[in-house]
Amino acid sequence: MPGPPPTPSALNALRGWPGKRGKKPAEPKPAAATLEPPVELTAPARAIWDRHVPELLRLHLLTLLDTTTFATACRLQALGDLYAGDAERVTTRPIPRRGGRRVPHATSTAIKCWEKAAAIFARFGMTPSDRTRVQAPEPDAPVHLVPDGHRNPLEALRARRHEPDRPA
Repeated sequence: MPGPPPTPSALNALRGWPGKRGKKPAEPKPAAATLEPPVELTAPARAIWDRHVPELLRLHLLTLLDTTTFATACRLQALGDLYAGDAERVTTRPIPRRGGRRVPHATSTAIKCWEKAAAIFARFGMTPSDRTRVQAPEPDAPVHLVPDGHRNPLEALRARRHEPDRPA
């Protein structure tokens, strides 16, 4: 499949449907995930899970089918943090005949883990560039209805067009 993968509908809805195509009518809607982390998560990965999942659930961005992918991102983030801790304890050695410094293996591994975790987190709208395109409504904001009780002004216009003429 050429090109980037399609953006999830939940993110498109929060962004106000850029491109104005709207949701596909037959798109499956998996059940929302729970706050409970998968049992195989380590303690550091579970802390990352507990920090991010409540907000993702509030925005309806995490479903039951996404928990494995998100848990993988949490594991990669925790593993990168672990390698970064190892890298802080290791000193660098000069590289012969180059005069430069060698980057510890733990540092490069930590960076790779963080990059892969960031790529997965971006699928859930968790990177700064993704957040700039997301427009989330206030959690307790009232829904504003247009006249005739419709939520969408376009639906109200269509309904008025299909109604019989009203006496003036």
